[in-house]
Amino acid sequence: MTAVGAVRAAVDWSNPAWFAADLDVRGGRIAMLRIEPDVVERSTFMDTRIAADLRQSLPFGAADVPSHLDEVPPPAWLFHTSFCGSTLLSRALHDHPRTMVYREPLVLRRLADARQEGLTLGSWVKTCTELLARPWMPGGGIVVKPTHGALNIAADLMTAVPGARAVAVTSSLEDFLVSHFKKPRETLFMVPELCKRLLGVASTAPNYPEAALAPPSLLAAVGLQWALQREVLLDIALAHPDRLRIVDMHRLLESLPEVAQAFLAWTRIGHDAGTVRSRAIQIAGQHAKAPGRAFNARDREKESQMLRHAYAGELAAAMQWVEAQILPHVRPGAVDLASAEFAL
Repeated sequence: MTAVGAVRAAVDWSNPAWFAADLDVRGGRIAMLRIEPDVVERSTFMDTRIAADLRQSLPFGAADVPSHLDEVPPPAWLFHTSFCGSTLLSRALHDHPRTMVYREPLVLRRLADARQEGLTLGSWVKTCTELLARPWMPGGGIVVKPTHGALNIAADLMTAVPGARAVAVTSSLEDFLVSHFKKPRETLFMVPELCKRLLGVASTAPNYPEAALAPPSLLAAVGLQWALQREVLLDIALAHPDRLRIVDMHRLLESLPEVAQAFLAWTRIGHDAGTVRSRAIQIAGQHAKAPGRAFNARDREKESQMLRHAYAGELAAAMQWVEAQILPHVRPGAVDLASAEFAL
């Protein structure tokens, strides 16, 4: 047996330290990577930016993955609509080894890409979910935060594990538009593609008139993306009213300890309330994507106001277009997602 063969044979599929690191849907292979627990916390995102060497991953076919994985407890899903505080919340929830939080694992992005390419996902959604759900201690739980680009498979993820509950973090139209002034130009160029993904799964997309699907600027396209994201989340909430709750960005930023505790209680992930609260208070004063850098709610609001002022003309034009061309066709429940009915 070769050295690689020996390592492959030694893979313990019940051990979450063997992390589902990458996926090739077309080729029918999943890559498993042995990681240390601190990799989970050190990795701002667990995609190609994971704090580990993806070149050390080992490929396996679907038939190699044991069937007994469906016995693992369901994960909790943390869906989000981008730049809305979800990474901050994910850091507050992380409490090794009791509660492990995977931020934007690459396998879910691969599934979302494959869905957009028209590939058949087969059993990969269930397989990836079960691999991600393996707890790091008896009675422990897993929270998974997919990338916002994977909202086109959010309904599939909910269906794959019927017992799993979810929380989605959203923001207002204006906040969502302003957040995109922080993003590099190449990220903005991805917005039309993200809109296409959402148009492919939103139940009300066929009701949008041609003018609504032809935004005059990239920022206007961001407004279309905002509406479609909320339509998709409303579809999931209506299909699973007892399994999805919504929290608005402002409530999250103003009351992170309370939101973190409510998240864990709703999703039924075991936790110590005192530990969660203490950690959330600490995390609330840090930059979500640069731990250790002081950045609190006041700093965030100051930054937001500066952006509103600097891009006032572009913001006003995009808001006006969305209000005229998009909002009349968006379901009221989608606009007011964080209402009492679905509020966390």
